Amino acid sequence: MNVNNESSTSSQSILRRLREHQRGQTFVMIAVALFGILGAAALVVDVGRVYYGYQQLLAQTRAAALAGGAVMSNDGETLAEVTATATSYSGALTENSSGTLTPVTPVANDTSNLLTNVIVTATPRCLTSAAATAEGVPSCKAYELGDNAVQVTETAKVPTTFANVLGFPSWSISATALASAKGGSNGPYNVAIIIDTTNSMTQPDKGNCNADRITCALEGVQTLLSTLSPCAAGLTTCPGTTTTSFEVPSPASGDENGTNVDSNPIDEVALFTFPGLAASGSSIGNVQDDTKCPTKTPPITSYNEFYNYTNCTGAGAPVPCCSGSGAAKCTGKGTPLAGCAGKDPSGTAVADNTACSSNPNPPVYEIVPFSSDYRTSDTATTLVAASELVIAAGKGCSTGLAAPGGEGTFYAGVIDTAQSALVAQQTTRKDAGVDSQNVMILVSDGEANADADQTTFTTTGAGSEGMQETKPAPSTVYLGTGQCAQAVARSQAAAAAGTTVYAVAYGAESTGCSTDSGTYASPVCTMQGIANSPTTPGSYSQNNNNFFTDVTSTTSSCASDARSTSTLDQIFQAIGLDLTTSRLIPNGTT
Repeated sequence: MNVNNESSTSSQSILRRLREHQRGQTFVMIAVALFGILGAAALVVDVGRVYYGYQQLLAQTRAAALAGGAVMSNDGETLAEVTATATSYSGALTENSSGTLTPVTPVANDTSNLLTNVIVTATPRCLTSAAATAEGVPSCKAYELGDNAVQVTETAKVPTTFANVLGFPSWSISATALASAKGGSNGPYNVAIIIDTTNSMTQPDKGNCNADRITCALEGVQTLLSTLSPCAAGLTTCPGTTTTSFEVPSPASGDENGTNVDSNPIDEVALFTFPGLAASGSSIGNVQDDTKCPTKTPPITSYNEFYNYTNCTGAGAPVPCCSGSGAAKCTGKGTPLAGCAGKDPSGTAVADNTACSSNPNPPVYEIVPFSSDYRTSDTATTLVAASELVIAAGKGCSTGLAAPGGEGTFYAGVIDTAQSALVAQQTTRKDAGVDSQNVMILVSDGEANADADQTTFTTTGAGSEGMQETKPAPSTVYLGTGQCAQAVARSQAAAAAGTTVYAVAYGAESTGCSTDSGTYASPVCTMQGIANSPTTPGSYSQNNNNFFTDVTSTTSSCASDARSTSTLDQIFQAIGLDLTTSRLIPNGTT
């Protein structure tokens, strides 16, 4: 008996059977492989959830930073308000059906919000580095908080699905964003600046600068021109410029020159003044007294119209035959009135008591049409001295826009004219494919009190100032009564048409609108009423954020509602920053 052979044969038989009959092993291998596949799938799903959750958190953090930065510039803003605003735009709160913000509660199987346990930290910061300046971050001194940026950090947890089986119920993530209070481009803008050049502007300033009031006002304009954007950000130099002839706003006539960068100007600025110049029609060249070197005092005329008798108008008050609503005598008490040359337009001598009349023409309020040649680039720190806009603003070769005085104050007409120019410019740019926003800035003491007696002239020269009660075509008629209320109404109409209107009360008093009663008998309250913003199409609201008083204005009455700035430079800097927006800047900027 061969035991060894039998044992060997038996072992081979068993191995053969195991080798030949492998049913069931496949299930084991599949089970092992499936476990790995499911593990990998779980990893992919959960990692995808975490990535999606992080993108959600990052977007919410950036939105929170921009929202917090945007409100930092609001007058009287507090740290708590900045933090609350940032939090309301974060992932920590949501708006329920009644409009109330409540903490986010995750909903099962809802992939629109994967975040739980969201914690928001908003920290205002003062950035002062060269990198911050290069990013357009404004000075910390521009805001009451003393900061110019806000940093928002959000942390959250993302619940897991498959990883939860392995003991990882959630993953922690965080995101940080830094936003400046202002400094981001928000244009393009069409900006109409209106400067009061009546006699009050020739007086010494008592708090803004060591000069007369018109000089201080023009320094404010220079500040604004230093903050606006002539061309797109990022360009080392703006494209070349082209000077174009523009027709002055109706109902005046004549052409003026405006200069713009050749490609995609951003913020275009026009300059207006009141009283208007005796410059319509053939006399349009008189506007160059304010825009060509050396500048000089231009001839002015009445607010409703003048009679085109150019030799009768000088730098002082227009005489009746130049500003009356009918034929008048170029005399006063038996002698020619001051400013009357004694000659008719042809050069023929005018004898005493000779009637002088000619065609009626409206005043020209626009000194420089919309232009963007005031700086050579968005980052340039100096103004272009050869720009007519800069020359009129007093930073070119001479003192700039003159204050001839000689008229009372009336500015409803110039508001209408500026609004007409803004609408026309916005339409022109829209036709060229550019959507722009309109802004109007009025600088005045607010005392509208022009003489309304223009229908009767006496030997004393009565009625030589500005207003009339009848309508000689083609000029627009403004009544002599309720002059301050008229200005408010015209501003409200401009805002309802989409224009943001700023009112800078420069040396404004609580009384002085002698043709008005009630609220608008107060110049400072009138200027407050002029500060308006558009709301829904065709509507507007009074906006104290657009209302400024300077250090020389009254502190009583409506002045307490004005934004807390003091000097004209600070006011124009604030307006310039209003025309920018909060922007994200690189984390780590100091």
